[in-house]
Amino acid sequence: MSEKTMTQRLTDVVTAADNLTQTVQDQIGQINSTVSTKMGEVNSVITQANQDIDKAIMELGNSHANQIISYYDRVLHTKASLEPTIDPNDETQTQWIKVPVTNTGYLTYPAPLKLTKVHTVNVYSSEPGYYEEPEKYVNDWSRSFVEFILANTEATSEQINEEIAAKNLTIQGTGGWWDGARVYDINSIKISGLDPYSQLYVRFKNQVVSPRQGEGLKPQNILEFGGNSFFSIDRVVNYPGIEA
Repeated sequence: MSEKTMTQRLTDVVTAADNLTQTVQDQIGQINSTVSTKMGEVNSVITQANQDIDKAIMELGNSHANQIISYYDRVLHTKASLEPTIDPNDETQTQWIKVPVTNTGYLTYPAPLKLTKVHTVNVYSSEPGYYEEPEKYVNDWSRSFVEFILANTEATSEQINEEIAAKNLTIQGTGGWWDGARVYDINSIKISGLDPYSQLYVRFKNQVVSPRQGEGLKPQNILEFGGNSFFSIDRVVNYPGIEA
């Protein structure tokens, strides 16, 4: 085979360069097309995300704005002044009783098992055994906590307890050694067969004080031990649009 002339070689170089240029351009075109497609997908995701965020914000605002409020009168009530009776099935707690009221605006139709909060002016709970001498918590190792629930105005304490058990609800004890306002989560229930008109109930329940927990002790009689807990209520807010 004869050697290529300089002209042929130059022609081959130009052809190869043209082919390379075309290949590069094709690759760039593919890259640009891919980038364009991906950017479109990204923009679509961003648009959907923004719409979801806007929707979530609107739903959050609506759910929090939708409130059923019971107003109370901030009157101070104590374990002694209310004179509750002991639960016949558990001497460590009292029966549920309605929180006394002197004004209007406390009866509502709350949504059961939805987020419900009690706004307190104060809830006080102390440990009488702390002050025993010469050794603490020898005679009184209990502390009386205050518990609340929103239930039908016609409900009995036994019916409320049955509903709590049936729904496997946890009742949160409230109160501390301070005199400040605080908001607590409580349960809202509706007992079948009763008018759903509801109001706030309270009971007192003894627990073993922290320093003596783990010793196998049981809480003591609610009326004789645990201190004279007290509370006052500003309002109860039920959020029908928010799950508890």
